[in-house]
Amino acid sequence: MHSIFCVLCYQLTKPLDMEIFVIPRKGNHNEGYIIYAPLQNLAFTTNNVGAKIVEKYIEGRELTESEKDSIVALYLSQIEKTSINIPPSNDIDIRNSVVFLLSQMCNLACTYCYAQSARSKTIMSKEIVKIAIDTIFIKSNKKMSFVFIGGGEPLVTWDLLEWSINYIHNKAQECNKEYEVIITTNATLLTDERIAFLQDKVVHLGISFDILPTIQNSQRVFPHSSVSSFELVDAAIHKLDNANIEYTFRSTITKEHVNLMVDMVRYVIANYKNVRKLHFEPVASQDDNDESFYDNFVYSFMEARRLGKQHGIIVHNSLSDSIDTTKSRFCQGEFCVTPTGDIVACHRFSSENESNFNEVNYGVIKEVININDDKKRHVLSVFQFKRDECTSCFAKWHCAGGCAAERLVQTSIQNESKCKFNRELIRELLEERIQS
Repeated sequence: MHSIFCVLCYQLTKPLDMEIFVIPRKGNHNEGYIIYAPLQNLAFTTNNVGAKIVEKYIEGRELTESEKDSIVALYLSQIEKTSINIPPSNDIDIRNSVVFLLSQMCNLACTYCYAQSARSKTIMSKEIVKIAIDTIFIKSNKKMSFVFIGGGEPLVTWDLLEWSINYIHNKAQECNKEYEVIITTNATLLTDERIAFLQDKVVHLGISFDILPTIQNSQRVFPHSSVSSFELVDAAIHKLDNANIEYTFRSTITKEHVNLMVDMVRYVIANYKNVRKLHFEPVASQDDNDESFYDNFVYSFMEARRLGKQHGIIVHNSLSDSIDTTKSRFCQGEFCVTPTGDIVACHRFSSENESNFNEVNYGVIKEVININDDKKRHVLSVFQFKRDECTSCFAKWHCAGGCAAERLVQTSIQNESKCKFNRELIRELLEERIQS
């Protein structure tokens, strides 16, 4: 048996509550079990005999003397003595971070884009930008984060983006406060002049890039042109390297290319020496998201993750990130400002044209920030929703009910498939910890 976390690193105290799960292992270990206590961040492996001892312990039945003397009982006593960390259910933070959707315009027509139904030519006013930034500077109690993300492509409105970053920079110098600026971009509109500006302002870029030329050029396309988006992004990446600008890749994995994640890692190893993190996220699609897609994703993702680790590259996604902590809800919700000044908890629903807009909208900026407390309470209830099956699920403190945006748009069958995916990927990540 192995412990995936060092119990001696913890200050042992009597827990107020305890949850322990018996998880069947798979593959070469299909007759064994993982014993997992998520709220203590502890786990160990055992065989069928040990699993029966744990089940008796969970049910509150008396153990025999030989069972009490077993190594399993020793591990259980360590779990029992380890303090429990129940994640708080925090409010949506409108003090330290703001997400801006400056417009919904985009120069690409990605095949899997979730935002196409919301597209308009409305551009956020400088006054709305200023009010949101000023509010963060007034209310912040730690390092501030200003994120510019696409309801389209942020660089389409470059003049406003540049003005906003300059305003943040000058405000921070006046107030002597720490901040970061992050831009999510498709990187096709990065010119030498713009790169020089981003370098000067120490902006971090999250590049939406599907890495392999064939994937990039088939999924991330220009609407009225046969120009290769891969060639533009590849050239921009090398310019970013010369400018020493920090960036990461985020790739959307679709059914057509779900088995190519290892190839994507190999391509990065061979061509992009400065990339140390790869974010591989399964697409949210009415067509792709079935059990076979998710099964293939889990296998391919874990293989890509192992290869990445060998070369000092972290392969991750939103679910693998959550294995390192526990959550009361999958997403804490955003202070996201849309082009019209509406405030939403999820940037995926940025327009009244979208059917689920009212499920995430909780305020508006008109001269001042107006938060509707009743709406915010409703939004939190949507984000905190749990299925009945969550009660007895070992993954519940990591997926924490899953992504609200996906739950709102997917069918019940797809949501069930996603739940199974969450369990299987978390099981694989626990195995990874055990083997390391």
